Amino acid sequence: MRLIRWRRLAPVAAVAVAALVLTPGGRAYAATTAAQAELDKLLDFRTPLSATWRTTLAPGLAGLAQLQGTRAVGASIAGSVTGGTLTLPSTVDAKADVVILGQHLVLAAGGTTIRTHGHRIRVIGVTTLGTAGALGKGAGSTGRLVVIADADNRDGQQGGQGYQGSPGWSGDAGMPGMAGISDFSRWCGFATSGGQGGQGGNGYTGGQGGPGAGGTGGGSAYVEIPYGSNADASASANGGKGGTGGWGGEGGQGGQGGQGGTGGDFFCGYGYAGSGGWGGTGGTGGVGGQGGTGGDGGQGGTATVRVPVGYTGNASASAAGGERGDGGPGGSPGQGGWPGMGGYPGLNWFSGEFAESGHNGWWGMMGSGGPSGSPGNPGSDGTSSVTEY
Repeated sequence: MRLIRWRRLAPVAAVAVAALVLTPGGRAYAATTAAQAELDKLLDFRTPLSATWRTTLAPGLAGLAQLQGTRAVGASIAGSVTGGTLTLPSTVDAKADVVILGQHLVLAAGGTTIRTHGHRIRVIGVTTLGTAGALGKGAGSTGRLVVIADADNRDGQQGGQGYQGSPGWSGDAGMPGMAGISDFSRWCGFATSGGQGGQGGNGYTGGQGGPGAGGTGGGSAYVEIPYGSNADASASANGGKGGTGGWGGEGGQGGQGGQGGTGGDFFCGYGYAGSGGWGGTGGTGGVGGQGGTGGDGGQGGTATVRVPVGYTGNASASAAGGERGDGGPGGSPGQGGWPGMGGYPGLNWFSGEFAESGHNGWWGMMGSGGPSGSPGNPGSDGTSSVTEY
């Protein structure tokens, strides 16, 4: 009995399916379902665009609620922006990945520029794309659409500054002068001056600056012009510039010159005590550190503009690699060391008079500036194309 029922019901089911496909209502439902599936693909960046999406979408276009009505697009957008007629302002900022898809895309009178700051974007006009005055007039549909998915304002950061070089060591103090003494059996010797202080050590070289960060890669920009529109269109997804290398560290200061030696005292009846010694010369300042290496430019992204056969407007696409970062400036030279103080004077113990104090030494020489860092490497170009369909 079950077998007999199955045989009787099977033709009925077959007739129902046939009615769904063959009747006008059934064909409309199937077309709308296929169109909705195609629309979902257009709104999903994970799905590559089909070359025949217009053929699939067109039969069920009227049944898609997402492509109905009129909507004014805001100056700041994210996600999917769909509608029957979408009116775009002169400038639009995308805060995240975005798809702009409408049957009719109305551009601002002076043109529309969309910046994505490196995010992905698709801009697709299904039926018309142009300014309000020309919309829907076929070959007269004109205007200007600029989509920028460059890594602008996302250049690599500058490297950190190198550390300052350590200061040089202080010079040694001068030797004290010999005292003038007498053993009362011979002529009294004169006291001698103190010795000159030693020169301060040279300052150390500053540290190398840190490398600049690499530029951010360009995003992805896709623009498709519908049949009958000749609006100018450009898409770019250029990489960001590499960061500048950091400043080299300042050279260390030269060491202070040593103090002059104390003059010798005089203990005899007639004569002079020794003068204080000259102070030592300050050390030479250290060399500035080398600047940091510039960061590499960011890689270009993907920029595509598709136009219909017979299109007479101007279309362009660019996905160049980012510029290389400049090398960092060399570090400042180190300061010369302080002069050593003159030595203390010797004392004539017989007369109670002091000799002359020693003269201060000379300032050390300033060091030299550090060399600049090496630039980074340019970023690799991405993929750009203008194709017909």
